[in-house]
Amino acid sequence: MAYITTAERIGIKKGREEGRKESSLKTFRALLQDKFPDSPLDIYGPEIAAVDEDKLLKWTRSVIKAQDLNDIFGH
Repeated sequence: MAYITTAERIGIKKGREEGRKESSLKTFRALLQDKFPDSPLDIYGPEIAAVDEDKLLKWTRSVIKAQDLNDIFGH
């Protein structure tokens, strides 16, 4: 097995975390598009892109019971 430096380990860890977030964001956006196909989701783009993982999980879970986008984003 090849030697991996600390900096490489940190880079690998960060890359994995970013990959998980990207995957979660993709799933969240797909759920929103399926549930609210006629809603202007692009207005929430910056807010969605900046969300932390805990809030993203909360939003994703809220899609199930949401009647509109305000139920998810609280606006």
